[in-house]
Amino acid sequence: MCKDCRVFPREACSSQHRLLALDTMFKSVQYKRERSVALRILWKNLNGDATKAFRARVAKGVFTQVDVLSASAADSVWNILATTIKEAVRDSLGVAIGTSKTHMARKESWWLCKEVQSKVTVKQA
Repeated sequence: MCKDCRVFPREACSSQHRLLALDTMFKSVQYKRERSVALRILWKNLNGDATKAFRARVAKGVFTQVDVLSASAADSVWNILATTIKEAVRDSLGVAIGTSKTHMARKESWWLCKEVQSKVTVKQA
């Protein structure tokens, strides 16, 4: 939107152009983005019986899709395998909802545990 406009008739930039002073005002539109929360796979749970369960689920998922995998191109094979592994991970290991910022904030609050606080008070006494 133009607020004020003025042409300087005697000032010339070149033979056919005149200087122009223009005050404008633009409205800036800011769109709110929806936050997408990515699920974090809890790989720390991959030990003991969870390892066996994870392997069994992946093997079962791959075995059920052998015909599809053998008849597909390399890109689709990788996509199918990735989907199978992600589903097996969700079922056997679990996922955490939250961003890395909240994860880092939780890491800083480890000392709030009552067990840790009691040990600290014993050492300080």
